[in-house]
Amino acid sequence: MQKPIYKQWWAWLIAIILLIGTISMFTNKDKSTKTTDNSTKSSLSSSNTSKKSPKDLISINKNMIKTPKGSIEVIKEAIGKTTDGKDGVILMYKITNNSNEELTPKQILSGNQISVYEKNAKSDKPAEEFFGATDFQDLSDYSNDSAMNISDAISNDNDNWDKTKIQPHQSITMSDGKLWKMDNSNDSEIKVTDSINDIDENVINKGKNSYKISSPVEKIDITKWNG
Repeated sequence: MQKPIYKQWWAWLIAIILLIGTISMFTNKDKSTKTTDNSTKSSLSSSNTSKKSPKDLISINKNMIKTPKGSIEVIKEAIGKTTDGKDGVILMYKITNNSNEELTPKQILSGNQISVYEKNAKSDKPAEEFFGATDFQDLSDYSNDSAMNISDAISNDNDNWDKTKIQPHQSITMSDGKLWKMDNSNDSEIKVTDSINDIDENVINKGKNSYKISSPVEKIDITKWNG
């Protein structure tokens, strides 16, 4: 007389194999779910860390550019008329290193630069950059001491903006070696930008990234520039 199927050895073997397969399937599914959850959490965490807090961003408050590594304060504006009748401006800064290592002005700005923009039909356009003191109406004669002072200071500061080492928790004063020409300096602003004049949202606070040239700092005539 033939045994019932449930008493057959091969039937038990098949049942055991099916049970092992079912357990394995649920175990792998659980692992996959946990992996997906961890991946999602990691992605969210990465997204949150990319949104830096205001203190970790470059921002401008009145005439002070604040960065995570220090500050760059506009302390003097030398203004004069250029030979083509436009406003020419040189800016002098007090640069402070708040870190514990030697840094250049460029490093304090996280590799970015200071640029000047003027309003043009309600939009911003980069101001024209020029290089020679003789482009100022009152300084066209190189025998003028002010012309020599400006040329020396601008040449020196332009060469050393990314080389001058500022000691930890110390300050220096210098220009960035740039002369700006614009239609109306009173309607112009300085901003911190990257090398192609596009704001890096990971470094710069777009909401606080401008300083009006006409804001109150020491203003001098270009002929009184002494570096």
